[in-house]
Amino acid sequence: MNHEQQINKAVAKFRNDVDKIRTSENPYYKDKDVQDYEIKALRAELDAKVAELSNAHDQAIAQEIEQAESQAKTARFYTTETERQQTDYALDSYIADITMARTDADKYAAYNRFESRLDGMSEGALAILRLKLPQALSRVNGDEIALNDLRKVNDTLAEMKTPEEQRLDELKAKKRVGAAQDYRRLRFTHPAYSHLRDNQHSGSFMRGN
Repeated sequence: MNHEQQINKAVAKFRNDVDKIRTSENPYYKDKDVQDYEIKALRAELDAKVAELSNAHDQAIAQEIEQAESQAKTARFYTTETERQQTDYALDSYIADITMARTDADKYAAYNRFESRLDGMSEGALAILRLKLPQALSRVNGDEIALNDLRKVNDTLAEMKTPEEQRLDELKAKKRVGAAQDYRRLRFTHPAYSHLRDNQHSGSFMRGN
């Protein structure tokens, strides 16, 4: 069970325990002050447990991020010779079409054919194609439509990430979110945390302060 699951389990137990206290027929819990005292003790226990688990989560994520950063720095896409030939053919065909185009409509049609070829390529082939775009730019004789189209392709391909880079992004997002989402939601919504200003049961929240 990971840290987030442990926190979620602790939060669910807290909710259940509080409900038991509030609805108990045990004479001990008849006095509301007693209920509040026992719930306060449960709350303190939960707060401490969540703090411990959140800290452990952050430390574990930090280690994973450090490893992932190292892997992402050297990560690259792998391509076969066939894929390299595929990118050459796609670019050569596009440049030939642009060079021989008589009208702007011909140029837009050429780009549509080029885009269709890109749709069938692997990430590795697309990564290689992007590296060849500067050379392709120099071969279109300054044609504005072709320059804009090739730059548009570059902008799209520049957003591609290797699996290692994607993994790093996922870990960073996981770190930002943290492991205590259920706990934070509890603090905002549960009456046991009405002493907090941003809890929906607090006086400050009710007054809109």
